[in-house]
This record gives sequence, C-alpha cells and structure tokens, in this order.
Amino acid sequence: MIRLTAMHKNRTMTRTTIGSAIRNQLASFVLATSLALAIAPTTFAQGARGGMASMFTPDFLPRDLPVFVDSLGLEEWQRPILEALLEDYGTNFATAADGVRASMGQLKDVAAGTNPDKIVELISRPLIAWGDEKKALRNDFLASVKSQLSDVQAESWTRLERALRREKALPNGELSGESLNLVMIAREVEAPPIIADAARPALEEYEIKLDEALAARETELEGAISSLLSAMGPNDTGKLLAINWPLRWAECAVTAKRIIDEGIIGEPRGFHHYGGNRGPLYHGADKMEKEPTAEEKAASWFYQKSAGGGSLLDYLGYGTTIGTWFMGGRVPLEVTAVTDEPPGLEVDEH
Repeated sequence: MIRLTAMHKNRTMTRTTIGSAIRNQLASFVLATSLALAIAPTTFAQGARGGMASMFTPDFLPRDLPVFVDSLGLEEWQRPILEALLEDYGTNFATAADGVRASMGQLKDVAAGTNPDKIVELISRPLIAWGDEKKALRNDFLASVKSQLSDVQAESWTRLERALRREKALPNGELSGESLNLVMIAREVEAPPIIADAARPALEEYEIKLDEALAARETELEGAISSLLSAMGPNDTGKLLAINWPLRWAECAVTAKRIIDEGIIGEPRGFHHYGGNRGPLYHGADKMEKEPTAEEKAASWFYQKSAGGGSLLDYLGYGTTIGTWFMGGRVPLEVTAVTDEPPGLEVDEH
C-alpha cells in the first residue's frame, strides 16, 4: 500500500501556459520518484533495464566471479584475489550509493516552495555526479583486475567484456526468445569435437553480432536519463514528455481524474495505491501466469536484494507518480508503504 498526502493548498490554480503546467507535474513526478529512490535499499528495481533505478545497480556482483574465471582463464591462486576485489567494489559502491540517496532524501524539505524548474536541477545535479562516480568505481575495479593478469590472460579481455554483457543485458529482453543465450546452450550441449569445431566460426560470428546489438541497446537505455531530465528542463522547447501507461487510459482512472478535476467530490487530501508485481518468473511470454520453483527463484535477480529485486522497489514509483497525477501535480508531503515478508525470501514478491 502506498499513501500520498497532499499539500494543504487551495485547489484553485492560476492558469499558466501549457508547457509550464506540464513541467509542474513532471517536476512533481521526478521529485516523487527521487523520494522513492531515497528510501530504497542500495539497488533498485526494474532490474537493470535503464533509467534512474539502473543507476543504483552495481555493475559487478559476487556471482560474476565464474564469468571472470572462465573468460580470462584464471588460475586457482587468482580466485581469492578476484573475490577480494569484488568484495571491495561492492562495499565502496554501497557506501557511495548510500551517500547519494541520503542527499536526495533531503530534497523533500529543500523543494518545498521551490520553482518547479529548479526542482529538476536540484535532482539532476546529484544524479549526474553519481553517474560519473559510478563509472569511476567501475573503471577502478576493472583496472585492478587487469593488473592481476598475465599477458596471455589479458589477450582475452574482449572475450570477458562480451561475456559480462551477455550475462547482464541479455536477460532484459522483452520479447519471447529475445533472452536466449546460444553461447551457453552450445557449451552445455557438449557436442563431439568434430561438430564443435565445425560450429565454432558461426558461433563466434553470432557472439560478436549479439554483443554489438546488446551494446547498442545499452547505449540507448543509458541515454534515457539525460533525455528525461532534458525534457523537464527550464527551457520551453515546445516538446512534451509523454508517459503512456495503460492505466492512463483505463475508464475507472480517467473517470476518477475527471471528477476530481471538476471538484465533484471536493478537495482530495490523500491517495492510496494498491499494486504489486510478481516478477518476471511469474509472468511468462504473453503474460501467461506460472508458479516459479524455489530453484528458479534462487537463480533470479528479482529475488535478490543485491540485484535490486522485489516488487516494492518496482511499484512504489508507480504509486507516487499516479498519486501526483490525481492530486493535480502537487508534491506529496508523505509517502508510506506496506509490503509482505514472505518466509525464506530476501524480498517481497507481491
């Protein structure tokens, strides 16, 4: 459950230009989203699909160790060194991310009475700085790994980069079959040497082209944040940012919004949103529902805190955004949430 309490202001609003009015609502949306980020754990939901949430997801996790070992051909004595480097990276990332969220958590008081154009600036400043710091943490970690490699192992660095991209970006596919990893399947088949040798050129070509496609998708997703902030900037370019959620066109939601705007029910003082997300395992292709096994949950990012799993981190942002829409774009005074604690799981799943 998510509750938004509106600011106690008169409901009558001064008519301004369309561009300015929309920026007011977008600024409220960004602030509400930032507050949701500020109260969340170290990593955020929607996996690593891009946007603000992906900014707070570590680039490397302890479970990535086998990828490094296999791709670089690390020797046994090098494993403990890499484990220590991964642990140090995780600690440094969590500390830095907590600092950013703490500063963003103070925006609620600072933004009160602030010009909507300035709210975006207040939010974008720490986010942009954090983006640079996150890249620095990534580069420092990779430089430390490279320093431990022999000349022969260093020649496999490109192979490692492709393997990491497949590991992290391929599962984010939206279409049926889009997340299929043929490289892993070919390895697990354990075909006879003569067949494996014959298939190797085609598999290598597939691996390179797949990596190019994933890299292009990553670039586009990473550009989503700057595009979002630019669209809500103070300069009125005549361009509008649209959020085309299905709920926006649901008859019940449209009717509720209309009777609020027409003053039929008076001035709303709070907003309750009830929602949830069973995660990618529960909803398969074409939204067909299925019950995931314990083994599937253990292997999925959605059920791991360190990877930004759980339905709360996903749906809290939706509730705050919908609330600001119903409340005429006003900034929420308070956001509270209630979630379940399923036994045996690190995160909520409803």
